[in-house]
Amino acid sequence: MPTNMKFGECLRYLLSIFEVSIAKLSKVINVDNSLVNRWVNEKRTPAYNTDYVEKISEYLSGCILNSYQLQYLDEFFIKVCGDYNIEIDTKEKIKKILLQAQGYSIEYKKNLPKENKNLFKVKKTLKEMNTNNVDLLNAQDSDLSINLSSEDKILVGWKKCVIRKYFFIRSYFRL
Repeated sequence: MPTNMKFGECLRYLLSIFEVSIAKLSKVINVDNSLVNRWVNEKRTPAYNTDYVEKISEYLSGCILNSYQLQYLDEFFIKVCGDYNIEIDTKEKIKKILLQAQGYSIEYKKNLPKENKNLFKVKKTLKEMNTNNVDLLNAQDSDLSINLSSEDKILVGWKKCVIRKYFFIRSYFRL
């Protein structure tokens, strides 16, 4: 059974197998370094109507240096695609892995619950404000819950503060 993986995860793993840097890949496929960085960090996913997957597959298939890399690629192919027909050529394996991950990433993003989309907006706003509140920025959905008794009351507010030229968000909690 195939494992669902996002495009960034797959690309990051493939780059590590073939020991290719983000800078090198971006130069070869003729895109800005930041775009490949956003793919790897799962901030963006290439659209279906682009030729990025084809270009990446073409380049990475030429980066094989030894049988260990082929072995890792075959194992990864089976994991992501669930296809034991590993007799196809290397370029097609890489392309199939990336297309599978691309499809999953695009569908995953479409089907995110509205509350998760709002969480992403909050994190994006905090990052834009150059906040130093790393704990809140890295919080997962489950980290944002607070257990309260029936007697507890909570008042939440946000205030932008400037202290020693650093911006941060201060939250107020009253119980």
